[in-house]
Amino acid sequence: MTFAADRGAFLRTTFDVTRRGARVTLETEVEGDGYPEFAREAFHLVVHGAAPSAVTVDGAQVRASDGRFVLANAGAEFTAEFDV
Repeated sequence: MTFAADRGAFLRTTFDVTRRGARVTLETEVEGDGYPEFAREAFHLVVHGAAPSAVTVDGAQVRASDGRFVLANAGAEFTAEFDV
């Protein structure tokens, strides 16, 4: 347990999802500097209504595992793209 949030530490990630034709783009913006006691390790992306074989995250391909894409992330902004 930590009281860092009481001292103003936070990490907020905002997601912006757009679709142009078959291409879906997920862009993130990160505010705050977080705190190591509560660092995340990844986002799990589940796509409903489509089954893309891969997602490109900042130029690197990520394959699905158990119906989800595990996007390694410890608080950095990223862009993910895939076709539906």
